[in-house]
Amino acid sequence: MGDRTRSAADWLDRATRALTEGRFDDAEAACRRGLDTAGDTAHLHHVLGLAQHGQGRLDDALRSLERAVALGGTAGQFNDLGNILQLCGRMEEATAQYRQALLRDPGFVDAHYNLGKASEELERMDDAVGHYSRAVDCGPTYFDAHYNLGCCLKSLGRLDDAAGAYRRAIALQPSSAKALNNLGNVLQDLEQIDEAIDCYRRALEIDARYADALSNLGGALKMQYALDDAAECFRKAIEIDPDHRQAHSNLASVWKERGDLDRAMAGYRRALAIDPGFAECHTNLIFTMDSNPDCDVEELQAERKRWDSAHARLLDPGTVAFANDRDPARALRVGYVSPDFRRHSAAYSFGPVVLGHDSSAVEVICYSDVKNPDDMTERFRAAAAEWRDVRGLSDEALASQVREDRIDILVDLPGHTADHRLLTFARRAAPVQVSGWGSATGTGLQAMDYLMSDTVVVPPDEAPLYAEDIVYLPCYMAFLPPEDAPPVSDTPARSAGSVRFGCFNRLEKVTDECLRVWARILHEVADSRLVMKTKQLDDEATRDRIRGTLAGFDVAADRVELLGGSPREAHLASHAEIDLILDPFPHGGGISSLEALWMGVPVVALHGRTVTGRVGASILRTIGLPEFIAGDPDGYVDIAVAAVADLDRLNAVRHGLRDRLAASPIADRALYMRAVEDAYRRMWRDWCGAADGPARGAA
Repeated sequence: MGDRTRSAADWLDRATRALTEGRFDDAEAACRRGLDTAGDTAHLHHVLGLAQHGQGRLDDALRSLERAVALGGTAGQFNDLGNILQLCGRMEEATAQYRQALLRDPGFVDAHYNLGKASEELERMDDAVGHYSRAVDCGPTYFDAHYNLGCCLKSLGRLDDAAGAYRRAIALQPSSAKALNNLGNVLQDLEQIDEAIDCYRRALEIDARYADALSNLGGALKMQYALDDAAECFRKAIEIDPDHRQAHSNLASVWKERGDLDRAMAGYRRALAIDPGFAECHTNLIFTMDSNPDCDVEELQAERKRWDSAHARLLDPGTVAFANDRDPARALRVGYVSPDFRRHSAAYSFGPVVLGHDSSAVEVICYSDVKNPDDMTERFRAAAAEWRDVRGLSDEALASQVREDRIDILVDLPGHTADHRLLTFARRAAPVQVSGWGSATGTGLQAMDYLMSDTVVVPPDEAPLYAEDIVYLPCYMAFLPPEDAPPVSDTPARSAGSVRFGCFNRLEKVTDECLRVWARILHEVADSRLVMKTKQLDDEATRDRIRGTLAGFDVAADRVELLGGSPREAHLASHAEIDLILDPFPHGGGISSLEALWMGVPVVALHGRTVTGRVGASILRTIGLPEFIAGDPDGYVDIAVAAVADLDRLNAVRHGLRDRLAASPIADRALYMRAVEDAYRRMWRDWCGAADGPARGAA
C-alpha cells in the first residue's frame, strides 16, 4: 500500500509541474499513469480536470472535477469545479460549488471573488457586492476584487462607494488604465468633471491608444462645452478603432450640439451600422430628427416604430396574467418612471402631475433613476406613497418590481431622451402603460398603450401615425412655476430705447433657417438686438459659428449678444432684459417658453409640422394668446415686428402673463389633474372590462 501511495504522489508531482509550465498534454498523461497505478485519488482527478480545461475540453474537465469532489472535496477542488461550471454557463450550479468551498475555508479569497463574478452574471448585483466585499476583506491587496467591486457598485448607482473601490484598486495598481478610465466614468456621473478629465488623461498617459478612454475624455470635455477638443478626442478614438460605436455616436452628439443636424444624423446612423442593437444611439437619432426641418410627422413616427422593431419587440412576453384587482372603481396605483426627479427642465413639466394627485383616488409610486439627487428629488420623494430607487436595476428586474408592486398604470416620463426605461415597458410591466409630459413625442412601442397630448400638438387626423392611442388633455404640458421667481418687470425697451429679442433654447433647435428669419426681424426693427442664452454658448467655436451665420444674413456682430449658462435664479432674472422671446423652429421651446411667460415675456411661436414644433402654439392657445402664433415664417416676422411697435400694449400683455398662465390648465394643478385622473380612470375601466384579460399590445 505504501508503494502505491508513493507512486501516486510521484505522478501527482509530475502532473502538477507540467500543469504549471502549461504542458497540458503531459499533465494529463501523468495523471492517467497515476490513476492507473494508484487508483482513484481526488488530487489526481483535480489536476486532470485542470489539464483538460487547459486543452479546452470543458466537458471532460467537468467530469474529472466532479469525480475529485466526490472523492475528497477540498475548498480548492470545489472552487475549481465552480469555475468550470461557470465557463459552461451553469451559474446556479457554480455558485453552489463556491459556497461548498467557503464552508470548508471561510477565508478562501478566490471563492469569494468567484462567487461575486457568478452573482454578477446572474444579475444579482447586491449579492455580487457582498461577495466582492468579503474578497477584499480577506485579500486587501486583491486588485481584481476591488476593481470588480467598483463595477458592481457603479451599476447599482452607488457612485461614491464605486469611486472609493476604484481608488483602492488604483492604489494597488497605479498603472491600470482600465481602473483610471472607470473611475473617470464614475466621477463624470457625479458631475466632478475636472477630476474625471484628469483620470482619463492619466489612463491615456499609460496607453495612448486606449480608444475607450479617448471617447470618454471627449464626453467629459463636451460636458464642459469644449466641443472642438471633444470632437478631436472622438476622431482619435475612431482612428484607433474605426468601429468604435460610442465614439461615432459621441462625435454625432457634437454636431447635434452645434446645430449641424444632418451631420449628426449621419454619425448616429454610422454607429448603428456598426451595432444595430445600439438602442441608446437610436434614441439619440430620434431626438435629433425631432429638430430637423426636413423630417415630418410620418417619418418621425416611422423611425420610432423602427426603434421598437430593433430593440423592443422581441421582449414582448405575450399575454401576462396580472394579479391586479379588476375593480374599476377602486383607488389606482400609478407608477411614474423617470431619471429626472430632480432640477431638470422635464421635472417642471411632469411635476404637477406627480405631485398633484388626489390621494384618495390615486396612489403614486415613483421609480427613480436619478444619478445625483437634489432638493427637487426630496420633494418628489415626500409626495410619493412609495419611492423606489431603481438605478441599479436592469430593465427586466425593474419590470418584475413593477409587477410585484401591482402597479395598475405605469407612466413613462422621459420618452426618447437620455436614460429612459422604454425596454422595461417593452416587457409589459403593467396592465396599462402610458407615455407623457417629460418628452411626449411618441415612443413607437407596440407595448405602450397611450400617449398624453392635446389637439394642437397631435391633431386627430395624425393620430393613426402613432403606435399609441392618443389621449387628449386640456393642454399638452403642465407647469410647475418657480417659487423663487423674481417679480415681473416692465418692458425694458420703454426705458432702454431699443428692443432686445431673446431665445434661451438649446442650439440644436436653432436652425440656419430660424436664424435667417430672425435676421429679417432685426433688419425691420431698427437698433434691435438678439440675445441668445444657453450653456452651449460657453463654447467659443459655437459662438463664432452663430455670429458667422448671422453675418451671412447681414447682421452685424454688435447686434448679437451670446450668453452662456447660469444658475436658475440668474437665468430667470435675465428675462427682465428681454422684450420678446422668439421661439425657435422647427423644434420649439417648452419649459423655456413657460418660464419666459411666467417672467412676463411674450413669446412668438410658429405652428410647425411636428409635435416639437407645435408646443409653443399649444401653450399660447391654452392661455388665450393665439395672436402670437404664426402659420408661416412671413407671419412670424410680421407678428414679432408688430408686437414691439406698440410697447405700451406689449407692456400691458407682459404684466398680465403670470396671472393668465396661473389661471390656465397649464399651471392650475387642480384643474389639470382632474382631466388626468379622469383619463386614468377611463383607461383602467377599459382594461377591467377587457373580455380576454391581457392589456392592449400584449399578444
